[in-house]
Amino acid sequence: MMRWTTALLVLAVLWTAPALAGKRVAMVIGNAGYGANDDLSPLPNVANDVPAMVRTLRDLGFLVIADTDVDKRRFSDRLLELKDALTLGERPEMVFVYYSGHGMEIGGRNYLIPLGARIDRKERARDEATDLQEVLADLAEARAPATIVVLDSCRNDPFGKGRGPRFKGADANAGFARIDAPEGMLIAYATKPGTTAMAGLPGETLSPFTQVFHRTLAQPGLSFQQVLAQTAAEVKRKTGNRQSPWIEGEPGLQSIVLNGRGAPPPAASAPAPTTTPVAVVRAFYAALSAADGAAAVRHVIAEKRETGPYVSATITAFYGQMSRPLRVLDIEAADPGMVLVRYDWTHRNGRSCNGQSLVDLVERSGAVLIERIRVLSGC
Repeated sequence: MMRWTTALLVLAVLWTAPALAGKRVAMVIGNAGYGANDDLSPLPNVANDVPAMVRTLRDLGFLVIADTDVDKRRFSDRLLELKDALTLGERPEMVFVYYSGHGMEIGGRNYLIPLGARIDRKERARDEATDLQEVLADLAEARAPATIVVLDSCRNDPFGKGRGPRFKGADANAGFARIDAPEGMLIAYATKPGTTAMAGLPGETLSPFTQVFHRTLAQPGLSFQQVLAQTAAEVKRKTGNRQSPWIEGEPGLQSIVLNGRGAPPPAASAPAPTTTPVAVVRAFYAALSAADGAAAVRHVIAEKRETGPYVSATITAFYGQMSRPLRVLDIEAADPGMVLVRYDWTHRNGRSCNGQSLVDLVERSGAVLIERIRVLSGC
């Protein structure tokens, strides 16, 4: 049975230079495995949409924090990792957030629905789901010159016919409420407001929108307006005009270029002069997840950089071969100068890891740096 989704892109563009260089940070979240501990319909194509977006964003020079099949707590953890990545070192020039999974409007608010959500009445939405408007407000605090949020979420009944919350009238809608473009923002939809977007076509493993969008986004020299125009034309052709991407907002904000003439990704900055041990460890493991060895070793004391397990090229090569990128499952301060972290990853060769490590940190010239990592279990 064909499922339907809608994709919403919210582009908060605060500076309109044609191409942005400098620090780029992205978060990619995808929920596919609904149904085991909730009443939602599974979305198998999401499992393919997410790695496609991760590869594209990494090729565009983004440090990518990625996770799949997250519950609300893990979604919150990834947002905290993103916040730490944005506040360490130089201010980011661009932030890109991609979410694929179920979403709906409840009581006039837009929600992203994590795995395990049980929303049997509208009052439970705030506790069970992630409030989109709150996510956007948190991203705005980073004050990046450009912030791009891409949401690929269901507009029809995500719970399946007869299985969802029994709301009346306008109390709940499986799509998002329209978000007006405030000053300095560009809002684009993968289909016209009030219509649905397709989750997939026969014989294809990606959603029609994401399949075209991620390829077009990677093309050098295209403004975002050109990316969306080309994406819209191809999506309309593929779907027989049943899906028509849409954009609104200030025309002058659409000239931003993500792939400026194929220029190499900019070098990451040094760690901030002062920060916390937990923030440093989050940033280190975020760099591992992004397969960015150079960024990772900058959080290590100088005498250990490019030696032993802290060789940037080795880190990049190893973590770049993941079928499921490293993700932090839990992180907490242990004793002063020590942080306990749990994580997992799956390599393309089939090897999986579920590990726990204790990270020792020291302060050097006002900066908190990693001195040693002791593996307690796993790998």
